[in-house]
Amino acid sequence: MLELRQFIKSFGVILSALLLIFLLDPYRLGFLAGYLLIISIILQPNLFKKLIDFDAFILFTFSLIYAAVYSFKMEQGVQFLIIYSSFPAGFYLIGKRVGLTLKSSKQMFQVLFVLSFCFSITALTSIVLNLVDGGFVQTQRDIALFWNGKTLNATAMGGYLIYIFVSLASYCSIKSS
Repeated sequence: MLELRQFIKSFGVILSALLLIFLLDPYRLGFLAGYLLIISIILQPNLFKKLIDFDAFILFTFSLIYAAVYSFKMEQGVQFLIIYSSFPAGFYLIGKRVGLTLKSSKQMFQVLFVLSFCFSITALTSIVLNLVDGGFVQTQRDIALFWNGKTLNATAMGGYLIYIFVSLASYCSIKSS
């Protein structure tokens, strides 16, 4: 856990909290923390120059083309053009920042495990509450998110859990080698 504390200290407590809020996605408003994360990278010009590369440019270009499709359906508003064009490249840069902050492979594993657990906590809690409410003999395949009651089918809910299982499998493979 010392490795994790060192990461949070060097990455920044506020940025770490924003990343966790983005992954938890409370009340389906986690994207607001995502905006702040992207803005925090852009507002640090020295860091931005260090992180930007050709891959980020290509990703931004393709995202801009993808976002242009939404310009034909303006009922969603101009903000969707900005969202769809900035998120992929912005989170690529955030991932690079996380990578630069990591000091060891042990620290990388701990950070990835905590991030995957935080991403899965919404699904895990919703599934447990669903089991407590209806048990194992339910005929429906929909599970309501505990944040806002929005229902997702069981397959979509399983998507939240994939990262925790991958990180556990990675841990087991590291232990065996």
